[in-house]
Amino acid sequence: MKRPRIFISSTIYDFKDLRSSLRYWLQDELGYDVQMSEYCNFDKDSSKNSYEACLEVIPDCEVFILLIGSRVGGMYDKKNKISITRKEYQTAYEAAKAGKVKKIITFIRQNVWDAREDRKSLKKLLSNEYDSENSNLPGYDTAYYASTILNDDAKHILSFIKEVLRNEEWRDGKKPLFNWVQQFNFFPDIVSTLETELRIKTNFKARVMEQNVRLALMNNLKWIFNKNIWDTPFNISPNFREFKPIHNKLKAHENEYILGKDTMSFSKVELTDAQRFFMQPEANIDKLGVVTFDDAISSGVFIDYDKQNGGFVESDFHKSLIDISMEINLLKDYLLYIPPEVKIDLNNAITNHDQAELEYSTRVMLAYNNIYEAIENIIDLSRYMINYMQSHDKSMNYPKLLRGITGDTRPSEDEILEILQG
Repeated sequence: MKRPRIFISSTIYDFKDLRSSLRYWLQDELGYDVQMSEYCNFDKDSSKNSYEACLEVIPDCEVFILLIGSRVGGMYDKKNKISITRKEYQTAYEAAKAGKVKKIITFIRQNVWDAREDRKSLKKLLSNEYDSENSNLPGYDTAYYASTILNDDAKHILSFIKEVLRNEEWRDGKKPLFNWVQQFNFFPDIVSTLETELRIKTNFKARVMEQNVRLALMNNLKWIFNKNIWDTPFNISPNFREFKPIHNKLKAHENEYILGKDTMSFSKVELTDAQRFFMQPEANIDKLGVVTFDDAISSGVFIDYDKQNGGFVESDFHKSLIDISMEINLLKDYLLYIPPEVKIDLNNAITNHDQAELEYSTRVMLAYNNIYEAIENIIDLSRYMINYMQSHDKSMNYPKLLRGITGDTRPSEDEILEILQG
């Protein structure tokens, strides 16, 4: 699977821990393809010079993350004093202008940025003192002295920051692109910025899983809703919906069923309207799949963490995955309860009966009702899931599922725990 690719550029020695944390969060937790030269999965051409191989990877990345600290690192061009990190940035900038790299996100350590600001002020003070920008005058290079913060090559680091800020372009009256910089002290500072820049609402694995779930939902719905080839133009004709009047009648008389009434009276119109559903309740049901939903359930990416209880809880979306998988499996089981001879008998009864009312087996109608309710539940769950994946609104009302004529007789979780603990 091709995933969004991120290149992380920095000196390695002083950013080693931060780089590994970023890689773990972006790649292992969120699912991005993170390119870092010190790892074995770095997508390089090992037949080329290591620096050149690094540079060739950059234009294939959607995002370039630059970390600037107090070290210069290895030199790519010693003559012109261009470090490999700086060259990586320059390569990314050109790729971004060409539309290949989509984002350049630059982070600078807060103490390095503060040192830069102090040295700018000091240089300005000294320049005013001598009333000149003559580099031969005393104090001109004071801004580049070595310190505990800028102890490597202060002039190179400050010049690099100036390049990233595109200061010269501003002076020329241009409006440079990709020149935002973020200061940071700790890893969470970087995380919060990247969550905004990369629009991370859910982790990448969850987004991929959501896309798979959506495709599975739409594929199932295509099989449930058929186009009626006898209509011009073709109309969607969900045959199961024609059973709804009978479903309503069963609900209205469910107490009679509980008391053991073997037959019920149905009108000729009700039975005739639902005849196509009676004859082919299994139409395309065998094509409905649950593998994608089961994979999403087992992945655990839709389980929520409850801070107050310090444990994991089931989200409504995770519950919907379980429910829709269960409804599809139940639907396929329900179809086994209606053998061909039952369909033939019912069809003959409808076709050959001339009266306005027909007494027929309550149990047969309840078997068809189970099929009807399972399909309605699958549609309602699909609607909820698709809308949730578009908005991620956790306040959405969970669908009220149909649970049989006598209601859902399954015990609650609390009741089960009470039995087990007793």
